[in-house]
Amino acid sequence: MDSTWIAMTKGLIQSEKVHVIAYNKIEKTRIMNLLRDNSISNSNIDFLIQKTDDVWVRDNGPIYVKDSTDKLEILDLGFNGWGKKKNERVSIQYSNCNKIPSTIATFQNIPSSV
Repeated sequence: MDSTWIAMTKGLIQSEKVHVIAYNKIEKTRIMNLLRDNSISNSNIDFLIQKTDDVWVRDNGPIYVKDSTDKLEILDLGFNGWGKKKNERVSIQYSNCNKIPSTIATFQNIPSSV
């Protein structure tokens, strides 16, 4: 899986700021070392430490919108684990992922609305 993250980061940092959510400080250090060891500069990457229940922020991450005055805000609709679906063998946890939009809003100093 690390090779996928390395390839994605390498491609993205050419023209985009890359935002990484690390589970804890140990994981942040591991990621930073992994990127460094693959000649990827951290200069266009920011890190947020936040526990998550899944690796893909695509499902639980913030939705950026503009209000009526064209000001950027984060829309936080709440995340309930894909409609509270459960696998027969493993219950999908989502409480940490539900915090992601508000945590990112605070981190980026962007207002959040429900």
